[in-house]
Amino acid sequence: GDKGNYIQAFRSADNSYAMIYLPVGKTITVNTASLQGNIIAWWFNPKDASLHKIAVPVKKDVMQFTSPTERPGNDWVIIIEDATKGF
Repeated sequence: GDKGNYIQAFRSADNSYAMIYLPVGKTITVNTASLQGNIIAWWFNPKDASLHKIAVPVKKDVMQFTSPTERPGNDWVIIIEDATKGF
């Protein structure tokens, strides 16, 4: 149902990273204006704890990201971070 599409997001107090949980894989639009510096991004798969690096050519204030798999049953976490922090 509709509750299965609820996206949960947060970012750090110093704006050095953000994480967004998608219960259903899909394309999302993210306002990255408050995140500092150049960014790198990763998809985290909660099913097998794997990470998939996302190519981010140039940071824009608003960016779209598409999960590696889509449809219900394919949940993902996107991690967007300041590239200089070395997390």
